[in-house]
Amino acid sequence: MTGSEVFPAKAASPVSCDAPLVLVVSSDVAVERSLVLLLEAEGISTCSFSSAAALLAALPALAPRLAASRHCLLVEEWLPGSEGGLELAGRLAAGGLGMPAVVLKRSLRPTGPRRPGGLPGGVTFADPFHMDALLQDIRRALRPRGLRGGRPR
Repeated sequence: MTGSEVFPAKAASPVSCDAPLVLVVSSDVAVERSLVLLLEAEGISTCSFSSAAALLAALPALAPRLAASRHCLLVEEWLPGSEGGLELAGRLAAGGLGMPAVVLKRSLRPTGPRRPGGLPGGVTFADPFHMDALLQDIRRALRPRGLRGGRPR
């Protein structure tokens, strides 16, 4: 069941095609809906997906919007199936759709060894329970490339 089945989409308001867009990926309907509500309350447009596969399937339809706007990925570190948040960010980068990614960590402790080759560029880890810091990370990710700067991770 996807979030749209539980919470029907509200009537679309006119959104400029060049308005920043956050692609939200969470397998938990409540988390997905909470993140969408948080971002939309801050005036940030979203498209949400229940899995990495759902986002990848929607990319052809999203391509014109992504080409015309600043955008970032907001994704859980662990998703059911074989592809987690880091893998999804890496796969998008490998396919020429690299974008800043904010990865929601479930634990603040180190999660073990990282995969060879390190992290995809533009990845920031965020604590999902600190909304102000999460919003700062998202706003930073949506800035033009030369203006991102910010706190080291």
